[in-house]
Amino acid sequence: MVDPIISPKNLEKFKEGFPNAEAFQLEHSGHFPQEEEPEKVAQEIRKLMQKNEK
Repeated sequence: MVDPIISPKNLEKFKEGFPNAEAFQLEHSGHFPQEEEPEKVAQEIRKLMQKNEK
């Protein structure tokens, strides 16, 4: 949510364009969340994968 390039407002537009997509917010990540908060990103990916296995 602290990305200097893509603002939180862009996330809302993304959600509108992809209504079935799942998004999560990382309050302290910038433009490279996979590098800044890798454990949190991995945790969210695991949750999504488990949900889709059911």
